Amino acid sequence: MKLLKIVSLGLLATGLSFSSFAQNKHENWGRNNIKFYPLSTFTYGGVGFGVAYERIMDQKGLVGVQLPLHLGLSTDFSNDYDATIMFNPGVKIYPWGQRKVTYALGTSIFFNSGNFTRSNWDYQTGLVTYSKSNRFSTGLLINQYLQFNITENINLGFEFGAGPSYINREKDKFTGQVFSDGIDGMVNFGFHFGYRF
Repeated sequence: MKLLKIVSLGLLATGLSFSSFAQNKHENWGRNNIKFYPLSTFTYGGVGFGVAYERIMDQKGLVGVQLPLHLGLSTDFSNDYDATIMFNPGVKIYPWGQRKVTYALGTSIFFNSGNFTRSNWDYQTGLVTYSKSNRFSTGLLINQYLQFNITENINLGFEFGAGPSYINREKDKFTGQVFSDGIDGMVNFGFHFGYRF
C-alpha cells in the first residue's frame, strides 16, 4: 500500500506540474483516440499488451469514456503460458481539459478472466504441488492517466490503477472444485501509443 500511495502521488504531481507548463488548450482536437499498449501488466495477469478506444464526450474535453482490453501472459511451473484477459471500461475526468500534456483521473469496473497456476504447500510433507484453474475476478479501479499529445493525431501515455477486487473465484480444471478468495486487490499499469481523430 505504501508503494501504491507513492506511485499515485508521483503521477498526480507530475500531471499537475506538466499541466501548468502546457497552458495552451486544444478544444478542437479529435474526440476519438485508438490506443495500442505494447506494455500492460495487471494482478494475476502477468505482462502483456492491449488495445483501447476512448471517446471525449463534451466540447470542452473534460470528460472521456474509455474501453480498454488487455491480454496478460505469465509462465507456470512447467514454463507453459497462462493467459488472462482484462476488460475495464471507465470514465475519465480531465480537470484542465485537453492540452499538450494532459492529466486525467477516473474510475472503471474491471472483469478479469483466464488461466491461473496455484502452488500448494503441504505443511505435513513439506512438498509443493501445483494445480491449474480458471480464475474470474471483478471489482473497481481508481485510475490516473498522464498523456503526451505529440501532434494533433499522435499521443503516448501512462496509466496506473488500483482498487478492490470484490469477486475472486477459481475453478480447479482437474477436480472441478471452486474456491473463493473473498475481497482481494487489483493493480494495473499500462503504456500506450495512440492515434487521435
